[in-house]
Amino acid sequence: MARFVLLPKRVVVGFVVLLLAGGVALTACGGWTATKDSARQAAGKVTVVSAPYQQEVKAPRDSFFVDYSLEREINRSRQLELLREIASGTATDEATRKQAQERLMVLSERAEKEARLEGILRAKGFEDAAVAIGEQSVTVIVPGRVPPEETTTIAALVYHTVGVPQEQVVILGHE
Repeated sequence: MARFVLLPKRVVVGFVVLLLAGGVALTACGGWTATKDSARQAAGKVTVVSAPYQQEVKAPRDSFFVDYSLEREINRSRQLELLREIASGTATDEATRKQAQERLMVLSERAEKEARLEGILRAKGFEDAAVAIGEQSVTVIVPGRVPPEETTTIAALVYHTVGVPQEQVVILGHE
């Protein structure tokens, strides 16, 4: 059965920072042109188009989930860029090239699974959700308190979507 832990906002933020710490080392490898602020501004708005006017409306989203998604995508992009450079580098030996290509596939598959699972959670009524797929576990962060029966539902969705056993699913409530 899945474990449900309701943590204060600062603990959840600390957990997210810890998850993203691996990407910080890649910052110096650069190449990323968008800034976090410009990406946050773009993600926080929805463009509504109705002829003949176009209007931007503030999206009603918890900034934690927007920030988490942006940080994850920025760091993942940096990792992918670095791995592509390694995989295509002329000075890279064959074993390293193969490892970089395998890691590229793993990161791409994880990104697709995380996005699919977040979409399913939204369809199930969770306005915001953040999913982090690790080597042997999946962490799901949803807003507020989640009753035990919903934690079971979330864990079952994770199992059916990505194949991770319910015992390896951690569900965090974000307040």
